[in-house]
Amino acid sequence: MIPARLNSKRLDKKLLLEIDGKSIIQHSYENSLKSKLSQRSIILVDSEELLVHCQTFTDDVFLTSDSHSSGTERIIEYINLNDEFDNIVNIQADEPFVNPDLVDSIFNELINGSNIVSAVYTLDDDDSFDPNRVKVVLNKDFEAVYFSRSEIPFNRDSDVKVRKHIHLGIYGYKLQSLRNYSNYSNRSLEKIEKLEQLRFIENGDKIKIVISHESSIGIDTLQDFEKAKIYYEKR
Repeated sequence: MIPARLNSKRLDKKLLLEIDGKSIIQHSYENSLKSKLSQRSIILVDSEELLVHCQTFTDDVFLTSDSHSSGTERIIEYINLNDEFDNIVNIQADEPFVNPDLVDSIFNELINGSNIVSAVYTLDDDDSFDPNRVKVVLNKDFEAVYFSRSEIPFNRDSDVKVRKHIHLGIYGYKLQSLRNYSNYSNRSLEKIEKLEQLRFIENGDKIKIVISHESSIGIDTLQDFEKAKIYYEKR
């Protein structure tokens, strides 16, 4: 499922911007179809404008409320009306070139019994201070201990080589886990960090983490959009 929001603070209507004659949202949708394990891809939009645009290239588009605070909540609205899926992967609409093999790795973890799954890549450079790069601390079982926009773990004495785990905005859920999410009342960490996955952590759920060998290209700014065009042309 691909939750899609029309308006964006930093790059207005970014999902409608085009790369090689196709909108970002169309690239995201068509790239999701490359997954070998997915049976169907559905775009969940928050506006008539996005709905009409997406209907030019697919019938698998659904209009949700425009009041949701996250993509997860948009998915929950859909599954409350349509519960035909056991395993759901949430792909970000503004990350049009997510590796389909990573999507299949998420599906495999769900098939093998995990209830919630996400992904990270590793980073050695100093950009880990960037609050837009969400850091993840893992336990020995490759489960998320915490997500933060701050530098975690903090290298106090700077004498230990630390490889940061940077979160990739892709999630896998069992159907029941999503239903639990909508009923959780403990949401303080989510509100503080503005990270929806912390609602699971705060309520005691385990999030299995898949390690990716590459980052993804999220389009939040005009600079990101230019980088995405260069990446597409090279590929």
